[in-house]
Amino acid sequence: MRATCLLLLGALIALPARAGQAYIPFVTTDPAGFDSGRSPIPGVVLYNLGSVARRYSVRFVPAGAIGLEGGELVQADMLASRSFAGVSCCDRRSGVLVVSGAPQIAVSAELDELFNHPQPNGILTRLPVLTTRDAVPAHGSALLQSLTWSQNGGVTSSLGILNFGHRPAHCAVSGFVLAPERFSELLGLIVAVGSTAALPDVLGQRIGSLGFSSYTAKPSVTCDQPFYPFAINYYGGSLPFIEIVSPSVVLGNAP
Repeated sequence: MRATCLLLLGALIALPARAGQAYIPFVTTDPAGFDSGRSPIPGVVLYNLGSVARRYSVRFVPAGAIGLEGGELVQADMLASRSFAGVSCCDRRSGVLVVSGAPQIAVSAELDELFNHPQPNGILTRLPVLTTRDAVPAHGSALLQSLTWSQNGGVTSSLGILNFGHRPAHCAVSGFVLAPERFSELLGLIVAVGSTAALPDVLGQRIGSLGFSSYTAKPSVTCDQPFYPFAINYYGGSLPFIEIVSPSVVLGNAP
């Protein structure tokens, strides 16, 4: 038990303590009404680096809801000095977890995925923990590398956009080379304030009926509010794993 605690502590101390609010967006594997047998479960681990107890809260804003309304309270409590607290949710829904607390509290997040087959039947990966400093500026563009899809559920890509602005964000996702007309509605996405746009299986839902055996895209995203685009690639098969696709970093000021 002591060794486990030390490993967790080392992982968390590598992250900065995050004052104010931190945001953890995620998108599930499956569109509404479809069950692939995968159940992604986001989780948050909080650690109090301070010498006295500190208060924290974790809320969940479902995709499409207005974040200014506060979302759903998941957990709120006092965290003793040098102690951990774990929080998980969200009943297979996409959205963003909003963590509030003292600057002495460090935050880490992960995504567990459970499968409908005998054990071992679960995998996990680290989710990004964001603050407003991570936002792409309004009217900026960000590239997402390697969204991919293959038939028979081999690979599924889910796309998300987090709106950091104070107004609804008007966003456009472009760069789909094959069958671009199938993605035309992504040129006019509206993302609620403090919320996410969630597009589970964004590729398969649009080209799965066209006879492709696989499809890869490197889409570009732009919004008129500060935003953060991301994708999650879910790989099946005999060695399943999850890949978080973060936006490319721009070096210097783009013209």
